Amino acid sequence: MNRNYVLLFLFSLLLTASGLASLPPIDRDESRFVQATKQMVETGDYVDIRFQDMSRYQKPVGIYWLQSAAVTLSGEGAAAPIWVYRLVSALGIAIAVVAIAWTGASLFGANAGLAAGLIMAAIFATAFEGRDAKTDAMLLACCVAAQGALARIYTASRRNEPVAAHLWWIFWVAQGIAILIKGPIAPLLSVLTVAALFAFERDGRWLKNLKVGRGLLIVLLIALPWLALITWKSHGAFLQQAVGKDMLGKVASGEESHGIPPGFYALTYSLFMWPFGLIAVGAGLQALNRLRDDPRLRFCLAWYIPFWLVFELIPTKLPHY
Repeated sequence: MNRNYVLLFLFSLLLTASGLASLPPIDRDESRFVQATKQMVETGDYVDIRFQDMSRYQKPVGIYWLQSAAVTLSGEGAAAPIWVYRLVSALGIAIAVVAIAWTGASLFGANAGLAAGLIMAAIFATAFEGRDAKTDAMLLACCVAAQGALARIYTASRRNEPVAAHLWWIFWVAQGIAILIKGPIAPLLSVLTVAALFAFERDGRWLKNLKVGRGLLIVLLIALPWLALITWKSHGAFLQQAVGKDMLGKVASGEESHGIPPGFYALTYSLFMWPFGLIAVGAGLQALNRLRDDPRLRFCLAWYIPFWLVFELIPTKLPHY
C-alpha cells in the first residue's frame, strides 16, 4: 500500500501542475492572499498580516506561513511568480488524496482506498482549489487527515481491536494546524461527526482513545502562541475582525453577495463532484439503507450529513465550501 500512496501523491501533483503557472489570478481573494504573503516575506514580520497598508485579519496566519516557506525555498524571495504560492494548494490536495486513500483502505480495503484517492484527485472541486493560492486546499488536507484518524479509532474500537498509538496524535496535530489555517472549521466537522455517532449509538466509550486532555494541550501548543501574539499586537482587532465580523457575519447573514437559501449545495453537488457526482449520490443512498448494520458506513454518514446540513443553514454560501 505504501507504493499506492506515493503514486497517488505524484498523480495528484501531476494533475494539478497543468495551469499552475499559466493561469492568471483566479479571483480577488487569491490576489490578496498572495500580496499579503509577499509583504510578510518583504518585511520579515511573520506575526502580523497586512494587505498593502491595511490589516488583513479575515483568516489566521497558517496559510501565509506555508506560502512564505514556499517563496523562501524557491530562492526568488518576494519576486517569486504566482505558481510558487500555488504550490501550497497543490501540496494540500495531494495530501488530501493520500489521506482519503488511507482512510478508505482502513474502512473498506485497499482497492476502495485507491479508488477514493483517484476520485478525489480527479474531481472538479480539487482541480480548482489545487490551483488557487488560498486556504481551502490545505484545510481539506487537515480535515481529511483528522477525520481519517478519527475513523480508524472509531472502527478499531467497534471491532474491539487495539488502537494504534499514533492515531490520536494525527487527529490533534491536524486540528491544531487547521485552526491556524482557517479557524474552527475542522474542529466543527469532527464535533458534528462525534455528536451524530453518539446520537445514533448512545455510546461514547470509544472516545477515550482520543486522549482528549492531552490532545487539547497539543492543539493549544500549536495554535495559542500566535493567537496570543496577534491579539496583543493588534490590540484585539484580529479577534474582533476574524471572529466577530468574518466568521459570525457569515453565519448571521449572507455576506460578499453570497446570501443564498438552503439547498444550494445540494443543487451544485454534481458540478463540484464532476464527473463522479451521480455515483457518489447512489453510493450514499445505499449507505443509508445499511446504516444500522455497518459501523463503517455509519461513520461516513456521520462525517458527511450533519456538516452538509449546517452549511446549508448558514446564509453565506460560497461555492467551494
